Amino acid sequence: MKDKDKNSTSIWKRMILIGIGLGALLWILQSGINALVFHKGKLIEEIFTQNPHEVWMRSLALCILIMFSIYAQSIINQLKRTEEKLKSSEEIYKTLVNTFPDAVTMTDLKGHITYASPRTLKLHGLKSAEEILGRSAFEFIAPEDCQKARRNLERTLKEGIVRDLEYTLLREDKTRFIGELNAALIKDTSGNPKAFVATTRDISERKQTEARLQEYAEKMRIAKEKQEENSARLAETISELEVARNQAEESNRLKSEFLANMSH
Repeated sequence: MKDKDKNSTSIWKRMILIGIGLGALLWILQSGINALVFHKGKLIEEIFTQNPHEVWMRSLALCILIMFSIYAQSIINQLKRTEEKLKSSEEIYKTLVNTFPDAVTMTDLKGHITYASPRTLKLHGLKSAEEILGRSAFEFIAPEDCQKARRNLERTLKEGIVRDLEYTLLREDKTRFIGELNAALIKDTSGNPKAFVATTRDISERKQTEARLQEYAEKMRIAKEKQEENSARLAETISELEVARNQAEESNRLKSEFLANMSH
């Protein structure tokens, strides 16, 4: 920070000296023009003139040049600070993109890829950005999903952002995986559409887990239905046995009464 302050102070001094030097040069040139062109006097006399009007005009010109030099330097400093901030922002952006767990891809409004993060390259089985830049993003979407992807591109252009879109995506070797995509529209400083940015993640394992859970849930549902069916059958059997027992008891009671009556 101290070195920057010293450099800034040194530049300011240099610009002021340049302004003074330009003013002095203008003073001498004006004197030369007066002496050699308009023949108002000798060059030395013109340089060291006592004419209040000439002194005032040349002093004013000197001040203007010094002020212009200071202003120019302030503009230069501002541009440098802006450039440093932009470089810092770019470094932060690159760090965020490179450490982001999802693939980050940018395309123009027609879907041609203009930027691909390292994660994007890995996701699609590519080794360098040169292999993907300029290509259409639709090359990496399964043919059966391309129409849906084009509709969602138009939707992003209208709505500004879309989330949780699922596509069957392609690697460079044409193997497939299921991807989840979020996309947003990028606008320029005038508010006009400029590009698209999308984040993509491989959700193949998640979909497989969901399928297994769904299959397990279906098996549990079938097992529960069978259990309920068996429980109903068991209850029906118990009821039938209860009826048979009651009938047997009634039959035994009648038999006992009959034998008792016969004994008398």
